[in-house]
Amino acid sequence: MNGELRPRPGRRYLVLAQLHLEPDGFIVTPLPNQRPALVPTCADANAIVLVREGTCDSPPRLGRRDTVDVEVFDCKKALSGSDG
Repeated sequence: MNGELRPRPGRRYLVLAQLHLEPDGFIVTPLPNQRPALVPTCADANAIVLVREGTCDSPPRLGRRDTVDVEVFDCKKALSGSDG
């Protein structure tokens, strides 16, 4: 992952993101402005990150190079490479 997310205790949530392929593998970048009424953010997304519930043992945040669960809904764009 390229970015930072904070797990919430006892609560899962979804984050709109862009996924792209780099030589080392897939990189997902959470998009800014995650409010539902912001249509441009939705249009830019090609994936959704599932941020699992936080626990006492969870890190306070997920950051760069952490592995996260991603649901891809535009594989062609994701496979086209960085910003493709």
